[in-house]
Amino acid sequence: AYNIPENDRRVNFDNFIKKLKSNPNVGQVIEISSNLISKNPDIEAIRQLAARFQVSSIVVLSETYQTPSENKEGLITPIDMITGTRTWESFAKIEAYGLDILNGVFIFSTASGVKEIDKYNKTNPNVKNPDLALMRTVAGKAWKELEDKVSSEITVYKSRLDSNKVVPIIVEDSVSSSK
Repeated sequence: AYNIPENDRRVNFDNFIKKLKSNPNVGQVIEISSNLISKNPDIEAIRQLAARFQVSSIVVLSETYQTPSENKEGLITPIDMITGTRTWESFAKIEAYGLDILNGVFIFSTASGVKEIDKYNKTNPNVKNPDLALMRTVAGKAWKELEDKVSSEITVYKSRLDSNKVVPIIVEDSVSSSK
């Protein structure tokens, strides 16, 4: 596993937050630092933390980035042999879980997984850190895919709530008493 630089992650995360805020079904977005969550939190610990922030639901994110590795099955041309160019691949997976704080139930679970392949020579002095460039591409695409999926999940959840609303019915006593 590999982590992209924090400033790159922050840009992707901020774009994700912007997309959430633009969803008409989202009233308010508050970022809760992962520093406030214990190493291995259970659902109750997350619910308690969210309740302290007075939010009705929470989205928990989990990220995994694969360091670029050589694709041994990638086609190597004679020019690639001379220049030292190889095919490299990287993978990013970001998972999002929506949790209803009041009820303690998951309202959605979704993930984005993106795999990218690129050809380059890692030892080329003219290209600064080609692995990082590939990682940035993979991460950016994974976050963008997640933005769309989470926004869609929230819209679906909201429409489910709207269609399941309980409408109070007044029942009148139709039995008349006769004296």
